[in-house]
Amino acid sequence: MKRFYKFSSCTYLILLAVTFCTGVFILTKNLEAQIYDAKQDSIGIPFSVMFAIWLTLTLNHLMQILLLRKSRTRFSASLIRKIPAYLLATVSLVILVGSIVYWSIPNHALIAIFYVASAITFIAFQASTFAQSK
Repeated sequence: MKRFYKFSSCTYLILLAVTFCTGVFILTKNLEAQIYDAKQDSIGIPFSVMFAIWLTLTLNHLMQILLLRKSRTRFSASLIRKIPAYLLATVSLVILVGSIVYWSIPNHALIAIFYVASAITFIAFQASTFAQSK
């Protein structure tokens, strides 16, 4: 089970990076194909949103791993450390679902598909985390 825990953790981080890169690529290609109005000043907002989502999900994941690792070494503080870790997981899942919904328009469907793959990997990681904590 520990091998699957590490595999799903690494796969999740890799999928987040691939999703971010794919999103930037698709947004750039759509901009070059003039799908967006080039006169808009707000074209930087989707790029900023992609970066903020990637950074938030990555930091939440790393903080959750750190909190869960500390909770295994100290039994007395395990519950105090597990509650914030699972709150971080809940926030991450809400962000992933929101990203899937936000990017599920036809010109950005591939971004939504990558977020679905990231969400599935995230859920598998959380299941292995929960199984290890028992």
